[in-house]
Amino acid sequence: MTLHEEAVDIINQKYNVLDFIDLVEFLYIEDLAARLMQYASREFLSNERLVVLHHDTDYYESLNSTGYNIYNFFRLCANYDISVNHVLFITNHYGIKSEIENVEKQTCNSSSTTVVYTSQWYDFPKWEDIENTKEQHNTQEIAMLYSCLNRRCRMHRLLVLSLLREKDLLDKGMVSYHFKS
Repeated sequence: MTLHEEAVDIINQKYNVLDFIDLVEFLYIEDLAARLMQYASREFLSNERLVVLHHDTDYYESLNSTGYNIYNFFRLCANYDISVNHVLFITNHYGIKSEIENVEKQTCNSSSTTVVYTSQWYDFPKWEDIENTKEQHNTQEIAMLYSCLNRRCRMHRLLVLSLLREKDLLDKGMVSYHFKS
């Protein structure tokens, strides 16, 4: 799971989490369906939750459509009669709540998923790490104009790299493009 450990602790203090479902792990809808099938027609207790993590790029057919990952998740909830009232949807896509509400109404006849916006993912530093960094602050002069670190190949990242090259800025920053997928 990619959610920051401290955020997971806070969620576990409030709810009995049955499962953390990170949508980035499900390249194929069949895999997501297999994961959700175990909760088909389940009668959830009031404090039980399925925690859904949505922090990666989603794909849209058109400008005003719903992202495929979001649509597929809620379509499967409807197919398996999974109570969306017991879903805690955590995302770093600020403003996506209205999209989620629309797809819920269309597919599940409900709009009761709790949506939480956060930047507390695995790469977010812990408070003590920030404090330790302040103490060890190095006053060296900044040598690079920017950093553009890319682990996964995504269309928008390729566009940024192309624009940096076009503007002759590649050598002014720290760039990686050793894509792992």
